Amino acid sequence: MVENAIKETTQPHRRRRRTAIVVSGLVLLGATAFGTHERQVTCGFSPVLFRAGWAGPCHGVTDGSYIFAENLATIEDLIRHENRYAEASKNYVTIALYRSMAPVPSDPSSPDAVRHDVEGAFVAQWRVNHETISGVGMTPKVRLVLADPGSPALDWDRVGDKLLAMVAPPNNLVAVAGLGISTEETKKFVRKLSNKVAMFGSNITSTELDGAKFPSLVRVAPNNADEAVAAVQYLSSEAKTKTALLVQDLNSTDNYVTTLGTEFKKRFPRSSAGRRLVGQVEKFDSGRTNLSGRFAQITSAICQVRPDVVYFAGRGKDLTVFVKALGQRSCTDDFEVSVFSGDDSTEVVFDEQGQVAAALKGSDNVKPVTISYTALAHPDMWTKGGEVPEGYTKFSTAWKQLRLGLDELNDGQTIMTYDAVLTAVMAIRGNLSQGSATPTVSDVIQNLPGLHDAWSVRGASGIISLDSNGNPINKPMPILKLNGDGSASFVRLA
Repeated sequence: MVENAIKETTQPHRRRRRTAIVVSGLVLLGATAFGTHERQVTCGFSPVLFRAGWAGPCHGVTDGSYIFAENLATIEDLIRHENRYAEASKNYVTIALYRSMAPVPSDPSSPDAVRHDVEGAFVAQWRVNHETISGVGMTPKVRLVLADPGSPALDWDRVGDKLLAMVAPPNNLVAVAGLGISTEETKKFVRKLSNKVAMFGSNITSTELDGAKFPSLVRVAPNNADEAVAAVQYLSSEAKTKTALLVQDLNSTDNYVTTLGTEFKKRFPRSSAGRRLVGQVEKFDSGRTNLSGRFAQITSAICQVRPDVVYFAGRGKDLTVFVKALGQRSCTDDFEVSVFSGDDSTEVVFDEQGQVAAALKGSDNVKPVTISYTALAHPDMWTKGGEVPEGYTKFSTAWKQLRLGLDELNDGQTIMTYDAVLTAVMAIRGNLSQGSATPTVSDVIQNLPGLHDAWSVRGASGIISLDSNGNPINKPMPILKLNGDGSASFVRLA
């Protein structure tokens, strides 16, 4: 059983040589399109890996044979073994998980978030290879490869070329899942692959990234317009919330921040009688220096205007700096600052000096800062927010069986990436006649518009029913509150 592989790969993360592994009762040998079953330790002459600069890390595509980062060693081993099982079936397709795999300090993704994404993709791969999914059968089997464009994703073009070359046999690449975050690099990558490979976004929320603009792209996450609606709905239900001040990132290379602020600004004043934006929009540019100085200025403006809520249209890494500034604000009387933001708030970093925690907890002299945000997924959205759906139960059972519970699912990464890969499989296996040939990219893209109503996906984050532009309809979103210890508490389901 799969436990044999798990037991072996949960040993310390060291590179090992193996000749065979027993998974699900089968001895998995045979050829692989990547040329070797042994661990790759350098880019070497690999046709799918390349080095960034003379001494940079390897980027590109791996089936688990090359370890992108030490914290991915265990999960990459499991993927590699499952890929051998898929290859042994002789009827398989390949799905690529595209995202930066080894983030640098300036990247908004944390190492844990990377690992959670990869784990979510693997749970989906394992489930669809060993269980019948939503009545679409168990074939073709799924190989999973990891596609790393670097961090930040500056090598998107070369990775795109590698993936397009893998459409042909023996790889049979038909889908790319994940897609990273809503930046200009992501948009360029999506444009390159549009109408050539089916794409399934897990965390992209920009309103500029959907199937209306990029045919063959769908996503499982609500877009920023939906996040703004959920935020306004929640804030409108809070009797004390009458005024809001918008803090807007101007970074033109980041579609997430620009569309998040635009959508909130459009909706909040119209949400209910008497609710209005106050002060002027306080702008900053995350692509420039001296963020802390600019945030100190904004803090002074907040102390003067005293809004009921501050809506922060920016990334979690910048929200970290903003919260530190709010913790040192000049208005230390009875003014408690309430901040609301979008799903990237999961990336707020709790610094070793404890400034973020101190700001959230407050002190005798300074009232606490509260941070609430719209998240894409959270386990408590079902266990505390409503009836647990079948899709989450299936996911949770597999996740526990595979013993990937090294930490919690609270950042939503595992759940959303699982749903993206599961949705890809529904499109891959949909309307396949018994004994049909392995589906092509064209077959999969043809099925994308049908993923709604009877062909909806029973995801872990809820029912995924796509509209004509590839966006999920009426997707539930949890409202979370960030705690002083770094955890997040479920508030309500939007």
